[in-house]
Order: sequence, then structure tokens, then C-alpha cells
Amino acid sequence: MKKIFLFSFLCIASLTSVNSQAQSVYADTDIDKYISSVQIPKNNEIDLVGTPYANEEFQKGVAVKNGLTIARNIGLRYNANKDIFEIKKTFVLTDDQARLLKKTNEITLKINDNDFVFITATASSKAQGYFVILHKGEKVSLYKKIKKEFIPGQKAYSSMTKAVSPTYKEKIIYYMADSEGVLSELPNSKKKKVEALGENSKEIKSFLKENKINVNKEKDLIKLTEFVNTL
Repeated sequence: MKKIFLFSFLCIASLTSVNSQAQSVYADTDIDKYISSVQIPKNNEIDLVGTPYANEEFQKGVAVKNGLTIARNIGLRYNANKDIFEIKKTFVLTDDQARLLKKTNEITLKINDNDFVFITATASSKAQGYFVILHKGEKVSLYKKIKKEFIPGQKAYSSMTKAVSPTYKEKIIYYMADSEGVLSELPNSKKKKVEALGENSKEIKSFLKENKINVNKEKDLIKLTEFVNTL
């Protein structure tokens, strides 16, 4: 009985050691090489409407490289106007201790249910920057680009006019990637979105009708992309 217990204990210890080694391929300091020494620039605009950020507050996130987490409980904030990430190595640090994250396609940034990746432009596609992965498939993949356009304010030139505050206006753009990873911006219209994903397919037409798919809704666009990958 003692031999059986000892054998079981050794097996468990061995498995624990293997798992520990697999999880510790990257150390906590591995995120350091992606953190620049550049401080976050101050925004001197006053009376702003909106925000340049996808989320005004820093959010708790993780950084993943080659499927393994290299940093946990980091503070992340995406500046969608400048297309940059701000990072606090530890979430509890103050905002003025945040730094700019170096742009790299080596890591994935996970914030809540969103996975952000940095994609560089290629000869086949000029699309670049940070994108949210909505669906990854063998045939087609779906990405979302969050943009914040800055619209300068205007002074009141007379008593009959009102001053207009500078504004950040959000714009969401969807991209499709083919099996080679080449990104193409999806059109705004429903019809052209479907055409880009294969409108001539009888299966797709039936799927759209039976499931009452509205491809101008993100959740439905994801459903259609998932379906296309099953064909």
C-alpha cells in the first residue's frame, strides 16, 4: 500500500513539475523588452467631447506570446486615435507611471473578451495597426479596427453662433482576412459585406435567410464568418 502511495505521489510530483516548467518558459520580466521608456503625452485640450481611448480607464489584462502568458495583471489602455497602447507593468501603479508599449506582432494583448494583435502592412494589404480578433478560421478570419477621429473645435464668431468643442468621434471598421492572412476592409453596405464573404453560395443565402442574419450587426457578422469556415 505504501509503495502504491509513493508511486502515485511521484507521478503527481512529476506532472506538476512538467506543468510548472511549461508555464514558466517566460518570466515576468519578459514583458519589459516591449515596454518603452516613453511617458504618456499629456492632452492639453480642454472641454473635450468624447475620448481618444477605446476605454478611458486602464483595464486589467494579460500579454500572451506563442500561446503562453508572459505578463499578468498589467494595466492596458488603447489610444484609438494614435493607435498605441499604454501599459502599466502592474495594474496598481498610478496612471502617470504608465509607459508606451512598443508595437510588435509578437504578443497578443487580452482585455476582458477582446484579443488585440498588431498587424503590419504588407505588399498585399496596407492595413496596419492594432486589431481586435473577432474570429479566426482556416478560410476566412474577421477583425475589428477601433478608430477615434479628432474633430477640432470652433469658436463662436458672433452672438448668433455657438462654440463647438473639440470632439473625438468613434468609427468601427471590419476587416476580413483570407487563408493567407491578407486583410481587406469590408464595405459598409449589407449586400457588399455578404458579397465579400461569398454571396453566390447557395449555402450562404440559405443561412442568411434561415437565421435572419443582419451583417451590419457585429454578432451576426461573426456568425456568418464562422459559417463560411464550415463550407
